[in-house]
Amino acid sequence: MSEMVRVIPKEQFDVRDTLTSLAYRLNWFLAEVGQPVGVLEDIWELPRSAGSVHYVEDPVVRMSYMVVRAEDSERVAAAIKQGIPSWDLRDVLQALRLSRTVDEKIKNVYLMALAAHEGQGGEVTEALSLVFRDPAEEVRKSAVVASGYVGLAATRELLQESASGDSSARVRENARLMLEALERHP
Repeated sequence: MSEMVRVIPKEQFDVRDTLTSLAYRLNWFLAEVGQPVGVLEDIWELPRSAGSVHYVEDPVVRMSYMVVRAEDSERVAAAIKQGIPSWDLRDVLQALRLSRTVDEKIKNVYLMALAAHEGQGGEVTEALSLVFRDPAEEVRKSAVVASGYVGLAATRELLQESASGDSSARVRENARLMLEALERHP
């Protein structure tokens, strides 16, 4: 299996239906249908046991996305992106830099976390370090949550700094809890 790749649709409406149509055209098999309680997840098996595509409606980040785990994840992700306009990390980082409101920043922090791949650690860590220093507590809390999705070793250092030095007790506690969770589930 190659690495896991997430595909994040630019539009968040009708994604499940669009993916279903695309999956049928590509001869994917619907192995499991999610129930709308907590995290909704549909699992599509690729032909010849080549991997799977998971459609996720994530209540934590309030977004839908696909997780591709396949022999050639990038090729499968590209096929999805042909049918569903999707974010790439470069566009998300630009949107994050241009964000002005707290809500825009939080949305773009979550998009960045979902769009990040292991090979892009430097850019993501640099952007997250700025978010961890944002004056708005809610934005810094989103950086803590995003760190769990990114899963890079460098984000642990940012979490440790936040857990010991953030001006907000809530952010410090959230960072401490995220570090504990990452220790249990690396």
